[in-house]
Amino acid sequence: MLIEELRIEQAREREVMAGQEQHYVRVIEEVRSERDERAKRLQRQAREYEQRVQELSKALAEQQRLSMRAQAELEVARAEQRRLREAVDDSARALAEVQVREQVAVAQRNQAREAEGMARNAEEGLRRELDALRVRVEAEPELVKGD
Repeated sequence: MLIEELRIEQAREREVMAGQEQHYVRVIEEVRSERDERAKRLQRQAREYEQRVQELSKALAEQQRLSMRAQAELEVARAEQRRLREAVDDSARALAEVQVREQVAVAQRNQAREAEGMARNAEEGLRRELDALRVRVEAEPELVKGD
């Protein structure tokens, strides 16, 4: 009977061990399954992050391109602004020269008018003198014959 009990005991132990082994196999499978799921999730996240990094890199490159373009346009605008300022300065100088020439022309016109007025006055004075001489000659014809 002792052998029989030992066999029964060994059979029970084998059943317990088989049950434990099945339990451990299930736990190992669950852990592996969980590990595989996590690995897949991490790979998916890594792909998503890599895709996001690429998108951000493209966006950054586009922003840099736009920034460089804006910088170039700004330089062109600044050059145009300098050119326009120079043109305004040139125009201001030309306007000042024209104003000076205009003032000189006005002064010369005024002098010419004054000289013309003086010439008219002198001519008028000479005519009056000539008329006075004619009247005198007519009144005193002997003055002319005396020569």
